[in-house]
Amino acid sequence: MEHPGNQQDTLQFKEVAVLDKEPLILGGIKMEVTTKQFRNCDLVAVSGRVDSSTAPQLAEALEGVTGSGRYKIVLDMSGLEYMSSAGFRSLLASQRLCKRYNRGEIVLASVPERIQEALELAGFTELFKTYADPIDAVGSF
Repeated sequence: MEHPGNQQDTLQFKEVAVLDKEPLILGGIKMEVTTKQFRNCDLVAVSGRVDSSTAPQLAEALEGVTGSGRYKIVLDMSGLEYMSSAGFRSLLASQRLCKRYNRGEIVLASVPERIQEALELAGFTELFKTYADPIDAVGSF
C-alpha cells in the first residue's frame, strides 16, 4: 500500500545510434524502469527488453535505490519480454550489494515463464526469492 510520501520515477531508454552528432532512434522504447518507494522496501518495475544495450541502465536504476541506502528491493518483472545474460549479471551484482552485511535483498515478482526457465538454467533460483505477485513480494519485507 502506498503512503503519501511515495516517490515514483520513470526512466525510458531508447536504442540510439550517433551519426555526425545527430541521434538516430533505431527502435521504439526498449526498456522502461519505474521505481516506487514504500516504507519497508522499494518496488522497481521493469518492462520491455533487458539486453546488453539496456542492462547498464537497469543496473543504474538499481544503484540509484541502493545508493540512497535502501537495500530491500522488489523487482516487478510482469512487463518484461526478454532478459539476456547481461541483465542477469546486473541483477546478481545488485543482489550481492544488497545482501552484504545482511542489509536486505532483491526479490523477484511476476517473473514470466521463459525468464523463470532461464533463471533456473543459470542456477539463479537459489539466489533470489520469487513471488507470484508484487503485493506479496512487498509484504514479505
